[in-house]
Amino acid sequence: FFSAICSLKNTLFHPSRENNTISVWNNGKGIPVVEHKVEKVYVPALIFGQLLTSSNYDDDEKKVTGGRNGYGAKLCNIFSTKFTVETACREYKKLFKQTWTDNMGKAGEMKLKYFDGEDYTCVTFQPDLSKFKMTILDKDIVALMSRRAYDIAGSTKDVKVFLNGKRLPVKGFRSYVDLYLKDKVDETGNALKVIHEEVNSRWEVCLTLSEKGFQQVSFVNSIATTKGGRHVDYVADQIVNKLIEVVKKKNKNGVGVKPFQVKNHMWIFVNALIENPTFDSQTKENMTLQAKSFGSTCKLSEKFIKGVSIDGSHIKGLLINFIHHNWPSLLRHNFLEEFITPIIKASKNKEEIAFYSIPEFEEWKNSTQNYNSWKIKYYKGLGTSTSKEAKEYFADMAKHRIGFKYSGPEDDAAITLAFSKKKVEERKEWLTNFMEDRRQRKLHGLPEVKGLRIQRNLISFLSLGLFSVSLQHARAVHSFESVTGLWDS
Repeated sequence: FFSAICSLKNTLFHPSRENNTISVWNNGKGIPVVEHKVEKVYVPALIFGQLLTSSNYDDDEKKVTGGRNGYGAKLCNIFSTKFTVETACREYKKLFKQTWTDNMGKAGEMKLKYFDGEDYTCVTFQPDLSKFKMTILDKDIVALMSRRAYDIAGSTKDVKVFLNGKRLPVKGFRSYVDLYLKDKVDETGNALKVIHEEVNSRWEVCLTLSEKGFQQVSFVNSIATTKGGRHVDYVADQIVNKLIEVVKKKNKNGVGVKPFQVKNHMWIFVNALIENPTFDSQTKENMTLQAKSFGSTCKLSEKFIKGVSIDGSHIKGLLINFIHHNWPSLLRHNFLEEFITPIIKASKNKEEIAFYSIPEFEEWKNSTQNYNSWKIKYYKGLGTSTSKEAKEYFADMAKHRIGFKYSGPEDDAAITLAFSKKKVEERKEWLTNFMEDRRQRKLHGLPEVKGLRIQRNLISFLSLGLFSVSLQHARAVHSFESVTGLWDS
């Protein structure tokens, strides 16, 4: 309903629990205050007071509006004890006002008067609470309506939205996304990284990492599609396919990554304008229109895809789990080794410092004055290194070659904790404790805990290595949970 009356410049929402009244006002283009040529009724009365009178249900006309059949506003009238429409139209120099009562059963007298100001529309109604088995507008319903005000602010451009007289602190979609991520941090205590792209005038996408499986927040023509739909699949599948391509190139002979394993760690936000969208119900929670009929395309840039990178730590973890499950004796014979390369290099004049973990780099940065004067280079695997650097790595095997030492049953227990489906709750507690310890260390200025450099045991890797991941990378440790179906310890 809110979308139906908002053509949008400024929008004001006033839900009042005290007198069971809700008011929505906006000063976008007004409704034509003119008599309909065929029906001989004023257009606002047709729109709000008679069924099947929308001007939007011509399927040959391509529109990116919310409603099409005109049900939303009229259903609001039908489920109200009192429903008042006031709309001003400068084009026709008229202001229209009419009130319906008794669930749209009684139409009050229409009032017209001369008007020469700016267009606006205001709808004020009192819901028939008995129809919803309610006696008052409870806090949950008011919160839902308030959330809708935030939705409008986030999914529309250049619109000021006010809720009970106060302007909402939301300026566009990117700002709206931040409301979901407020106070959410990664395992290093830093704010979640958000990849954002305004693809074109009809598509805007944000992506961050999810620790609760695949999550989505999406809009179609400012309608909140809480269950997603084909517009979300269209964007998510594009990201998944691109990421799998990247993994295949980096890991040509390695274990294949399945689409669901990638998607399980995505939290995607999509704001789309789609021509004549279709839904599976009047609540419009799930958009069903096929992608070929969207009326536009959303082709994410290479910059966006590069922003969504994947860390090698989860590959190491998967390899350990794979060997432990199939040939556990190999680990006990210290079979496994790792060849490390820098993930960051800092250089100044002829001096160069290589860092093999984010905590190591952060500690150096915090203890180095004028670190900004150093040139910082980030590495994403061997592909980022030059031929000269690669030769340097292999020329010093002792420095770059790290063995994993099996220390006993505690290592078996650690691997099981990290990967087993039967250890979900214990794993969550382990992750929570580790991240809280890291946050506390950061808060009190204490150094990060580091693993052994020359040789580290398996439990050190599982407790430390999985968490020492770049802020530019996925939360590697959470990747383990989605792939344990392959080799469940």
